[in-house]
Amino acid sequence: MIAALIVSLLLGLQLLFMLLSYRFFRNVRGGQPKQSTVQQRPTARNQNATVGSDASSASALPIAAQASLLSTAHIAPEAKVKLNGESSIVSAESDWNDLALAFPSRFQMSTLTRLFSTEVDGFSLAHMCVNLRGTVPSLLLFEDSNHARFGAFCMGDWSKASELKSTGTGENFVFKFDNDGKVQTYPWSRTNKSYQIKTRNYIAVGTGPEGNAIRIDSELLHGTSSYCETFTSPTLSSNKEFECLHAEAWKV
Repeated sequence: MIAALIVSLLLGLQLLFMLLSYRFFRNVRGGQPKQSTVQQRPTARNQNATVGSDASSASALPIAAQASLLSTAHIAPEAKVKLNGESSIVSAESDWNDLALAFPSRFQMSTLTRLFSTEVDGFSLAHMCVNLRGTVPSLLLFEDSNHARFGAFCMGDWSKASELKSTGTGENFVFKFDNDGKVQTYPWSRTNKSYQIKTRNYIAVGTGPEGNAIRIDSELLHGTSSYCETFTSPTLSSNKEFECLHAEAWKV
Protein backbone atom coordinates (compact mmCIF):
# COMPACT_ATOMS: atom_id res chain seq x y z
CA MET A 1 0.00 0.00 0.00
CA ILE A 2 2.73 2.40 1.02
CA ALA A 3 4.78 1.35 -2.00
CA ALA A 4 1.83 2.17 -4.29
CA LEU A 5 1.49 5.67 -2.82
CA ILE A 6 5.20 6.34 -3.24
CA VAL A 7 5.04 5.26 -6.89
CA SER A 8 2.00 7.52 -7.53
CA LEU A 9 3.76 10.49 -5.92
CA LEU A 10 6.86 9.96 -8.03
CA LEU A 11 4.79 9.74 -11.20
CA GLY A 12 2.99 12.98 -10.30
CA LEU A 13 6.24 14.83 -9.68
CA GLN A 14 7.65 13.52 -12.98
CA LEU A 15 4.53 14.73 -14.83
CA LEU A 16 4.76 18.18 -13.21
CA PHE A 17 8.44 18.45 -14.15
CA MET A 18 7.68 17.54 -17.76
CA LEU A 19 4.91 20.20 -17.93
CA LEU A 20 7.13 22.95 -16.55
CA SER A 21 9.95 21.95 -18.94
CA TYR A 22 7.58 22.09 -21.88
CA ARG A 23 6.39 25.65 -21.07
CA PHE A 24 9.97 26.84 -20.55
CA PHE A 25 11.20 25.61 -23.93
CA ARG A 26 8.12 26.99 -25.72
CA ASN A 27 8.82 30.49 -24.40
CA VAL A 28 12.47 30.27 -25.37
CA ARG A 29 11.69 29.22 -28.94
CA GLY A 30 8.62 31.39 -29.54
CA GLY A 31 9.88 34.68 -28.09
CA GLN A 32 8.08 36.83 -25.57
CA PRO A 33 4.52 36.04 -24.65
CA LYS A 34 1.92 37.91 -26.68
CA GLN A 35 0.96 41.21 -25.10
CA SER A 36 -2.57 42.11 -24.19
CA THR A 37 -4.64 43.71 -26.97
CA VAL A 38 -6.28 46.15 -24.56
CA GLN A 39 -5.13 49.68 -25.41
CA GLN A 40 -4.33 52.13 -22.69
CA ARG A 41 -5.67 55.69 -22.87
CA PRO A 42 -2.90 58.14 -23.73
CA THR A 43 -1.76 60.22 -20.81
CA ALA A 44 -0.16 63.65 -20.84
CA ARG A 45 3.11 61.97 -20.02
CA ASN A 46 2.79 59.64 -23.00
CA GLN A 47 1.89 62.55 -25.30
CA ASN A 48 4.90 64.54 -24.17
CA ALA A 49 7.07 61.52 -24.76
CA THR A 50 5.77 61.30 -28.34
CA VAL A 51 6.44 64.98 -29.02
CA GLY A 52 9.85 64.66 -27.53
CA SER A 53 10.69 61.69 -29.71
CA ASP A 54 9.64 63.63 -32.86
CA ALA A 55 11.73 66.61 -31.83
CA SER A 56 14.73 64.45 -31.10
CA SER A 57 14.43 62.77 -34.50
CA ALA A 58 14.32 66.21 -36.20
CA SER A 59 17.32 67.41 -34.23
CA ALA A 60 19.18 64.33 -35.39
CA LEU A 61 19.05 65.66 -38.97
CA PRO A 62 22.12 67.36 -40.42
CA ILE A 63 22.29 71.12 -39.86
CA ALA A 64 21.62 71.88 -43.54
CA ALA A 65 18.55 69.64 -43.51
CA GLN A 66 17.24 71.31 -40.35
CA ALA A 67 17.64 74.75 -41.93
CA SER A 68 15.81 73.59 -45.04
CA LEU A 69 12.98 72.18 -42.91
CA LEU A 70 12.58 75.43 -40.98
CA SER A 71 12.65 77.59 -44.10
CA THR A 72 10.00 75.58 -45.93
CA ALA A 73 7.77 75.64 -42.85
CA HIS A 74 7.44 79.42 -43.12
CA ILE A 75 7.03 79.86 -46.87
CA ALA A 76 4.02 82.10 -47.57
CA PRO A 77 1.41 80.77 -50.00
CA GLU A 78 1.70 82.04 -53.55
CA ALA A 79 -0.52 84.95 -54.51
CA LYS A 80 -3.66 83.82 -56.31
CA VAL A 81 -6.23 86.35 -57.47
CA LYS A 82 -9.67 85.77 -58.94
CA LEU A 83 -11.06 87.75 -61.85
CA ASN A 84 -14.53 89.19 -62.16
CA GLY A 85 -14.41 89.98 -65.87
CA GLU A 86 -12.12 89.22 -68.80
CA SER A 87 -8.97 91.01 -69.88
CA SER A 88 -7.76 91.67 -73.42
CA ILE A 89 -4.29 92.53 -72.08
CA VAL A 90 -3.42 89.90 -69.46
CA SER A 91 -4.93 86.53 -70.27
CA ALA A 92 -2.69 83.98 -68.53
CA GLU A 93 -3.56 83.12 -64.93
CA SER A 94 0.14 82.82 -64.13
CA ASP A 95 0.72 86.42 -65.29
CA TRP A 96 -2.02 87.67 -63.00
CA ASN A 97 -0.62 85.75 -60.04
CA ASP A 98 2.92 86.99 -60.73
CA LEU A 99 1.63 90.55 -60.84
CA ALA A 100 -0.32 90.05 -57.60
CA LEU A 101 2.91 89.13 -55.81
CA ALA A 102 3.85 92.81 -56.07
CA PHE A 103 0.59 93.94 -54.42
CA PRO A 104 0.65 94.82 -50.73
CA SER A 105 0.20 91.49 -48.92
CA ARG A 106 -3.37 92.25 -47.85
CA PHE A 107 -4.45 92.40 -51.51
CA GLN A 108 -2.59 89.37 -52.86
CA MET A 109 -5.60 87.05 -52.62
CA SER A 110 -8.16 89.58 -53.89
CA THR A 111 -10.94 89.27 -56.42
CA LEU A 112 -10.24 91.78 -59.21
CA THR A 113 -13.27 93.34 -60.85
CA ARG A 114 -13.02 94.94 -64.27
CA LEU A 115 -14.48 98.46 -64.19
CA PHE A 116 -13.50 99.69 -67.63
CA SER A 117 -12.27 98.33 -70.95
CA THR A 118 -11.78 100.18 -74.22
CA GLU A 119 -13.11 97.10 -76.02
CA VAL A 120 -16.44 97.44 -74.20
CA ASP A 121 -16.65 101.06 -73.05
CA GLY A 122 -14.86 102.89 -75.86
CA PHE A 123 -11.82 105.19 -75.88
CA SER A 124 -12.82 107.79 -73.33
CA LEU A 125 -10.69 108.88 -70.37
CA ALA A 126 -13.68 110.67 -68.84
CA HIS A 127 -15.69 107.45 -68.92
CA MET A 128 -12.84 105.51 -67.32
CA CYS A 129 -12.46 108.10 -64.54
CA VAL A 130 -16.19 108.01 -63.81
CA ASN A 131 -16.05 104.24 -63.45
CA LEU A 132 -12.98 104.53 -61.19
CA ARG A 133 -14.52 107.09 -58.85
CA GLY A 134 -14.05 106.06 -55.21
CA THR A 135 -12.12 102.91 -56.14
CA VAL A 136 -9.08 102.22 -53.95
CA PRO A 137 -6.91 100.48 -54.85
CA SER A 138 -7.15 100.32 -58.62
CA LEU A 139 -5.10 98.71 -61.35
CA LEU A 140 -4.52 100.32 -64.75
CA LEU A 141 -3.44 98.15 -67.68
CA PHE A 142 -2.25 99.30 -71.11
CA GLU A 143 -1.12 97.60 -74.30
CA ASP A 144 0.48 99.67 -77.05
CA SER A 145 0.42 99.09 -80.78
CA ASN A 146 3.65 97.07 -80.54
CA HIS A 147 2.03 94.83 -77.91
CA ALA A 148 4.10 96.08 -74.98
CA ARG A 149 2.07 95.57 -71.79
CA PHE A 150 2.45 97.82 -68.76
CA GLY A 151 0.47 99.61 -66.07
CA ALA A 152 0.19 100.98 -62.57
CA PHE A 153 -1.09 99.90 -59.15
CA CYS A 154 -2.76 102.95 -57.59
CA MET A 155 -3.63 103.52 -53.94
CA GLY A 156 -5.24 106.92 -54.52
CA ASP A 157 -8.79 107.85 -55.51
CA TRP A 158 -8.57 109.19 -59.06
CA SER A 159 -11.54 111.49 -58.46
CA LYS A 160 -9.43 113.41 -55.90
CA ALA A 161 -6.36 113.78 -58.11
CA SER A 162 -5.60 117.05 -59.91
CA GLU A 163 -2.76 118.82 -61.69
CA LEU A 164 -1.81 120.62 -58.47
CA LYS A 165 -2.60 117.88 -55.97
CA SER A 166 -1.38 114.35 -56.43
CA THR A 167 -3.13 111.42 -54.78
CA GLY A 168 -1.82 108.00 -53.83
CA THR A 169 0.63 106.54 -51.31
CA GLY A 170 4.03 104.94 -51.14
CA GLU A 171 2.38 101.62 -51.98
CA ASN A 172 1.84 102.80 -55.56
CA PHE A 173 4.04 101.13 -58.15
CA VAL A 174 4.37 100.79 -61.91
CA PHE A 175 5.21 97.67 -63.89
CA LYS A 176 5.70 96.12 -67.28
CA PHE A 177 5.76 92.63 -68.76
CA ASP A 178 9.08 91.89 -70.47
CA ASN A 179 9.51 89.91 -73.70
CA ASP A 180 9.49 86.65 -71.74
CA GLY A 181 6.21 87.52 -70.03
CA LYS A 182 7.84 88.16 -66.65
CA VAL A 183 6.63 91.07 -64.56
CA GLN A 184 9.10 93.87 -63.82
CA THR A 185 7.88 96.11 -60.99
CA TYR A 186 9.13 99.53 -59.88
CA PRO A 187 8.11 100.68 -56.38
CA TRP A 188 8.14 104.19 -55.00
CA SER A 189 11.66 105.64 -54.88
CA ARG A 190 10.88 108.27 -52.19
CA THR A 191 12.19 110.97 -54.51
CA ASN A 192 8.84 112.74 -54.80
CA LYS A 193 5.17 112.09 -54.08
CA SER A 194 3.73 112.63 -57.55
CA TYR A 195 1.89 109.32 -57.56
CA GLN A 196 -1.29 110.09 -59.55
CA ILE A 197 -2.10 113.26 -61.50
CA LYS A 198 -5.28 114.08 -63.42
CA THR A 199 -6.31 116.95 -65.65
CA ARG A 200 -9.10 117.39 -68.20
CA ASN A 201 -6.69 116.37 -70.95
CA TYR A 202 -4.74 113.45 -69.47
CA ILE A 203 -3.91 111.31 -66.46
CA ALA A 204 -0.36 110.53 -65.40
CA VAL A 205 1.47 108.30 -62.96
CA GLY A 206 4.76 109.61 -61.54
CA THR A 207 6.80 112.64 -62.58
CA GLY A 208 10.39 113.73 -63.07
CA PRO A 209 12.56 115.99 -65.22
CA GLU A 210 12.34 113.55 -68.13
CA GLY A 211 8.59 112.97 -67.93
CA ASN A 212 5.98 110.62 -66.49
CA ALA A 213 6.12 106.88 -65.97
CA ILE A 214 2.77 106.71 -67.81
CA ARG A 215 0.76 109.51 -69.38
CA ILE A 216 -2.32 108.92 -71.50
CA ASP A 217 -4.51 111.47 -73.28
CA SER A 218 -8.23 112.15 -72.95
CA GLU A 219 -9.09 109.81 -75.82
CA LEU A 220 -6.95 106.94 -74.50
CA LEU A 221 -5.26 106.82 -77.89
CA HIS A 222 -1.85 108.44 -77.43
CA GLY A 223 0.54 108.35 -74.52
CA THR A 224 4.11 108.72 -73.36
CA SER A 225 6.37 106.81 -71.00
CA SER A 226 9.79 108.07 -69.90
CA TYR A 227 12.32 107.52 -67.16
CA CYS A 228 10.48 108.59 -64.01
CA GLU A 229 12.02 109.70 -60.72
CA THR A 230 8.95 108.80 -58.65
CA PHE A 231 9.59 105.10 -59.29
CA THR A 232 13.07 105.19 -60.90
CA SER A 233 11.35 103.36 -63.72
CA PRO A 234 12.54 103.18 -67.35
CA THR A 235 10.32 103.63 -70.38
CA LEU A 236 7.57 101.05 -69.86
CA SER A 237 6.04 101.11 -73.36
CA SER A 238 7.80 99.97 -76.52
CA ASN A 239 8.73 103.60 -77.31
CA LYS A 240 8.59 106.84 -75.35
CA GLU A 241 5.60 107.87 -77.43
CA PHE A 242 3.07 105.15 -78.05
CA GLU A 243 -0.34 104.47 -79.50
CA CYS A 244 -2.73 102.73 -77.13
CA LEU A 245 -4.22 99.51 -78.42
CA HIS A 246 -6.08 98.50 -75.24
CA ALA A 247 -6.69 100.14 -71.87
CA GLU A 248 -8.37 98.62 -68.82
CA ALA A 249 -9.13 99.66 -65.24
CA TRP A 250 -9.68 97.13 -62.46
CA LYS A 251 -10.81 97.31 -58.86
CA VAL A 252 -8.49 95.37 -56.56
